[in-house]
Amino acid sequence: MTMNGSWMIGTFLASEFPVGFGRLPIGPEGRKSMFNGLADSIWVGTPHLEESWSWVKFLASADCQNIIGASGVVFPAIPDAAAASQQMRADAGVDVSAFVEQANEEGGTFLFPIADYAGEISTIMNEAMDAIGLGTAQAADVLPGANAEINDLF
Repeated sequence: MTMNGSWMIGTFLASEFPVGFGRLPIGPEGRKSMFNGLADSIWVGTPHLEESWSWVKFLASADCQNIIGASGVVFPAIPDAAAASQQMRADAGVDVSAFVEQANEEGGTFLFPIADYAGEISTIMNEAMDAIGLGTAQAADVLPGANAEINDLF
C-alpha cells in the first residue's frame, strides 16, 4: 500500500500487479489531502513570448481541458473535463472515485503550506518517512527528531 496522488493512476495501472484505489484513512482532524495544482507559466527569458502566451491560454481553455479529461491522465480543473476523466477510467473498469470523493468533500483538501526552508523540510521529512515506509525505523522513534530538526531551522 502507498499513499499517492491521482496523477499516479496511469503509472500504477501500467504496473504488473493488480491495483485498486481507496480513500485516505481518517485521522484525529478528519480525512484531508493536500491540494495538488499546476501553474502554466512562461519563462521570463523566452524569445517566444507571444507563442508561449498562446499556448498558456490554450492550456487553460475548455478545449484543452476536455482533451486532457478524455485521456484520463489527470483530473482537469474544469468540472466537466474532470468528469470526463473519471468516466474514461470507469469505462476501462477502473474505479477512481476515491480521488474524486476526497476532492469534493467539504474541507477534504488544503493548500500546500508556504514556508521558509521548504527544501530542507522536504528533505528531513522524506528521509524520516522513507525510513518508516521501508520498515527500518518506527514513527514514534524518528518523527520527534525530524520535528525538532525542522523547528531548529527557524
